[in-house]
Parts: sequence; C-alpha cells; structure tokens
Amino acid sequence: MNSTNKKKLRIAVIRQKYTPHGGAERFVDTLLKALNEHTETEVTLITRQWKEPANQALNIIECNPFYLGRLWRDWSFYRAACATLKQHDFDIVQSHERAPCADIYRAGDGVHRGWLHQRQRAQSWWGKIWISISPYHRYILRQERRVFENKKLLTIIANSETIKQEITHYFPSHQAQIVVVPNAVDQEKFHPNLRTQYRTSIREQHNIPEDTYVSLFIGSGYERKGVKKLLEIFSQLPDEHQLIIIGKDKHQEKFNTLSKKMKLESKIHFLGPQQDVRPFIGAADLFVFPSLYDPLPNSTLEAAASGLPVLASNTTGAADLTEAIGISAPDPLDTTAWIKAIKTLQKRDPIQTNDMAPYKGSTMADTLLQLYQDTLKRKHETL
Repeated sequence: MNSTNKKKLRIAVIRQKYTPHGGAERFVDTLLKALNEHTETEVTLITRQWKEPANQALNIIECNPFYLGRLWRDWSFYRAACATLKQHDFDIVQSHERAPCADIYRAGDGVHRGWLHQRQRAQSWWGKIWISISPYHRYILRQERRVFENKKLLTIIANSETIKQEITHYFPSHQAQIVVVPNAVDQEKFHPNLRTQYRTSIREQHNIPEDTYVSLFIGSGYERKGVKKLLEIFSQLPDEHQLIIIGKDKHQEKFNTLSKKMKLESKIHFLGPQQDVRPFIGAADLFVFPSLYDPLPNSTLEAAASGLPVLASNTTGAADLTEAIGISAPDPLDTTAWIKAIKTLQKRDPIQTNDMAPYKGSTMADTLLQLYQDTLKRKHETL
C-alpha cells in the first residue's frame, strides 16, 4: 500500500441488503457515491447482497450466512458482520443495522419502540397482543437497546429532529453523541421544472383533467404508510380531487377492492412501482404522506425539491417540511385534519421554491466527513 492510501480514512459501512425501491438503501447509495467523490476516503461496504456499484471505487465484503425467517436473517447477519470487522483494521465503522459493533450507528430505520407505539394505535386488540408476544419484535427491541446503550458507541446519526427526540425519550441513558444529518436529494434530478416537462403528458395519459387538483403518494408497504387512510380521506373530498399512488404492496388487490367498494375508481390511480417517479411529481399539485411512522422518507424530499408542497404526518421526520409551508403536520389517524389541510393547500399556488440546501449530497458528505474525524479523535482518546 502506498503512502497516499495510508493517509486515507478507511470507513466500513454496514447495510444488510439492497432493495431497488427501498428508501434506506437509496440513502446508502447516495452516501457511498458522495463519500467516494472525496479522495481522502476509502469505503468498504459489508453486506449480505447489493447491486453492482456504478462508477464507484467501492470495496464490497459479502456476509451471507444461511437463514430461515426474518429473526434468523437479522441475527445471522449482525453476527457475521461483527465477526468480519475483527478481521480488518477500519478507522471508522458506521452501521445502518442494529449490530452492536460500530463506532457510529445511523438510526435510518428510526426507533423500533416508536414504530410499535404508533402501529398499535391503529391495530385491533388481537394485533396488539401479537406484537407484544412476537419473538421477532422482542428480539429487535432487545437488540435496539444493546445498540443505543452500548458504551463503546460514540456517535448516533439521526436523519431528522423527530428521531433524535425519540432516541432521547426511549433511551435516556445513552452515552453517544446524537447528531442530525438529513438524507440528501439529487437536486439536479428533482427540480420545479418537472411541472413544465410532465404535467400535461401524464395527465392526458391517465385521463386527468387539467383543472383537477392532483395529490401524489409514493411509497411501498401501504399499511404503515397510510394508504387506507388516504382512501378514507379522498372518499370525503370533492370530485375535483384525484390521487396518484406510486409503489407496491403484497396486499395490492385488497386495496384495489377497497377502492372499488368506496366507489373511488375515478379518483384513485394505483400505478404500481415506477423506475422514474419524476413525471408523476411533475403532474401533481401536492405530495401527501400520512404514514404511521417514517424517520425521513426520501420521496418527501424529492417532492419538496421539485417544488411541491409536502403534507406529511406528525409521526414522520418529514413533518418539518410540512411546518415549513405554514401547515401544522396532522396526526396520521385524524381524517378531518387531513381534509382541512388539503383544502387549504388547494387554494395556494402549488409551485414553491423550497429551501433544500441542507439536503444536498455535498452538504451531507462534508458533514459526515467532519463527523468521522471528530468521532475518530474521540475514539483515540478512549483507547
């Protein structure tokens, strides 16, 4: 190894799996790309499986032990990843998984206790009992506590102020420093000109009149992200309101049937997952996200960067985007509040210039590099 390589900051990033439509994985993609643009870093990804990196000088170490079921899946990967770290000499280890062997833990999936609390608000008594006895949830809760209360953990990265507050609430004895570093969004790809490019063509393609007020939802996993609530909301909105839903769910047919039962076929457009969501953002007037729980969904940042007002629930990290446009973020279960907020925003010009400077990839990379240096210094001081 030459002297130049010796000076590089060697960073290991732990993330179990890549899913094309996964927001957390897309964040790691953005992170890896941004870090590799800095010549002073050398990044290694420890993963069970990942797509081939595009034009990235990225080292990949695969940890893919056999498993059956999600509990065994997570346990086996955490164990294998931590064992792998002992075989290498990294300066900084940043984990995106609940593996208690990192210097930095990014709570990109939020706080499991917080998610279960919100989920139970919307469940039947049987669902609440099942959550309380579920071996998987019990394991994750134990693992989560091990991570947050690990005395060797130096830094916790929260991607929103909401998650930082949750960590402090549920784990008051944590000793690691908590820093908010928001997700980044490609602002060359997502911009207000999408409206000019796509509004007419997409509306014509889906028989949506020009004077219709179109709301857009992007997300997969409809139960958590509030699609059933959206159907209820739009069943009570006037006919000039329509909704485009981009994403997938294993119970898609159930939602199709519910939409028909509520006589919403002319107002709701289920368009499935899309490789490029920009045309649909350009066709919309408002982005809606009534999720029960979400740390900071990338789709809300992409919509905001494209000039759309974002209406997100107060149990998500995107609540700040809603507050920034002068609307109180509604509770995800409060139908009346959502209807009122949508009608209020309908009266406004949908195109805005949102302040997205904190969400640039370069800003995120610079912040993280400084964070790594500070964490490394503290790490050396504890040795």
